[in-house]
Amino acid sequence: MDECFKNNLLKDPLKEFRKNGYIYTGFSKKIRVPYKFYDSLLKNKIFDNYNKEYPMLIVHGTKDKIAPTVLQTTGLYWSFLKP
Repeated sequence: MDECFKNNLLKDPLKEFRKNGYIYTGFSKKIRVPYKFYDSLLKNKIFDNYNKEYPMLIVHGTKDKIAPTVLQTTGLYWSFLKP
């Protein structure tokens, strides 16, 4: 998730983001994202820490250019089913 954020939503250099402590990012509406959010993405690898004992819901819209394609999402789903 940190790579997705960095490659798709981070328009300013990472160094500036860290220095300022926040960025404004988004598409039709910009939101303020604190650096702590990105830091949390780095520390908490969602897919590495996923506990298979609990269900996972993957949702994304059809017009979303950043969310994985349906094929990628299906692959992600099947990878979580493996023991």
